[in-house]
Amino acid sequence: CTHGTCKNGACACEDGWTGPDCSFVSCKGGAQKCSGLGECVTIPGTLDDVTIDTCECPYGYSLSDCSATMKPLAAVPLLLGIDQYTDEDDYGNNNPIFDETVIAQIYLQIDPDDLAYLILPSNENKRDYLPANMTFYGNSSNIMVMENVGMRVKG
Repeated sequence: CTHGTCKNGACACEDGWTGPDCSFVSCKGGAQKCSGLGECVTIPGTLDDVTIDTCECPYGYSLSDCSATMKPLAAVPLLLGIDQYTDEDDYGNNNPIFDETVIAQIYLQIDPDDLAYLILPSNENKRDYLPANMTFYGNSSNIMVMENVGMRVKG
């Protein structure tokens, strides 16, 4: 039980948490304060009347309850033995978009109804791609925006 205690083989969730293992945010009753940093919001779903509660974290914070600070990451050595490029990279080995000196942080913007569809367990094996905007942040000189890309969750 992530945010609760186990009683008779089941999780008893703390206020602000729900789910079989108490790992899902719950905005019911205003108990979830998102660590006092973010805002608990309910995203309405159109599929099977599913709604999703989530914390909207301010810039610089993450995790399901906004409790973690995001800090610049140190350089990581290339582990695969080959350079990794996107199809947007026209420079080859001379100027890769993302190389061993950068770990990209990704900001994803997607319609709430599309997100609800993608994460619904009954859709996990579907091959539907839904539109999203992605922004990759590497460092101050390495920002890339990709608009209207197709996104799907692999089950």
